[in-house]
Amino acid sequence: MAEDAVGNMTYNELVERVCDDQSSDRVLLEEFLNSSMTQLTYYGLFRLMDTMRDNELAVLFRNNHFHTMLKRKDELFLLVSDSGYLKVPNVVWETLNNVEGNSVFVNSEFNSIVDETPSLSDYLLARKLQNEEQELALRERQDIVKNRVAAADRPLDAPLLLSNEIQNNTRRVHGNTFGHRDNATTPKEKKNRYCWFEHF
Repeated sequence: MAEDAVGNMTYNELVERVCDDQSSDRVLLEEFLNSSMTQLTYYGLFRLMDTMRDNELAVLFRNNHFHTMLKRKDELFLLVSDSGYLKVPNVVWETLNNVEGNSVFVNSEFNSIVDETPSLSDYLLARKLQNEEQELALRERQDIVKNRVAAADRPLDAPLLLSNEIQNNTRRVHGNTFGHRDNATTPKEKKNRYCWFEHF
């Protein structure tokens, strides 16, 4: 099972193991990465619920953002700090009750906000699209890592440059360009060249 292979590893340790040519559990670890692209698992969500006390504030780092989190009456809430909500009245918190991002917005009294205003509808649609874009970017990053691992596994006489498609995806996702020549000759050098990863 993928969760057993992950154990207590951090995200960065996990990515390093995926890039390790000798890792026997590489496939399981990749499966785990693919199933937890939102950077929160249900196990993690349950652990947050178990460890936080009622009315306790905490900081959650998820999807490259710091979130102010509150546990209130056995529910988790994230403070809405997105500038898109600046002109949306009464939106103060959103629920954190699943890993898919299907949250409900609540006011300062923690009452659900009924979708009454067009601006809230527009914002919710924009947010849904933004979440989909973030998930796509995460999947593309994982594909790039997989392709780089595969490139590191090539025999020494095989072409060492990444395909144009991977280069274009990397440029689009990361803004990187590959203006260097690949001088990697040993498997270790190739691994170092192709199996880089970002710290999320």
